[in-house]
Amino acid sequence: GYREVYFRIHGYRNGTNIYRVQWMSMMIPVMKKWWLDVDFNVIAATMSFGIPPEFQNNPPASTNPRVSVEEWEDLKIYSRTYGENRGDLAHLGQFELLEKALDKANIKTYPYLRMSGGFTRPGYCRQRRDNNDVDSQYFFK
Repeated sequence: GYREVYFRIHGYRNGTNIYRVQWMSMMIPVMKKWWLDVDFNVIAATMSFGIPPEFQNNPPASTNPRVSVEEWEDLKIYSRTYGENRGDLAHLGQFELLEKALDKANIKTYPYLRMSGGFTRPGYCRQRRDNNDVDSQYFFK
């Protein structure tokens, strides 16, 4: 689940599962993406965080085959901040509210992708802040 994935990428960041054992500072937010089928069931998900600037030109290779480094193109992110726990039912409703706001601005979204960015690590009771984000790479007009 979510905790296991977080700690898998945490092992990359803290140097325990990379070839060159080096500690990297935490880059927030931790980004999560969910790809949905036509019935809006999750079919794939990823979790990621930014690599600190001093490592970006030569990021360490992971020793864990389930952790990889990927390069993202520059993005325009539209965000709706939500200050409660991602387990709350109202959390999912934030995506709909963000989509409505984007519709008013004539920005169409890809309906089968959800993104969020969080600022609290798993196991720390309540989520301090969670943003529901939509990535412009998935927009169409």
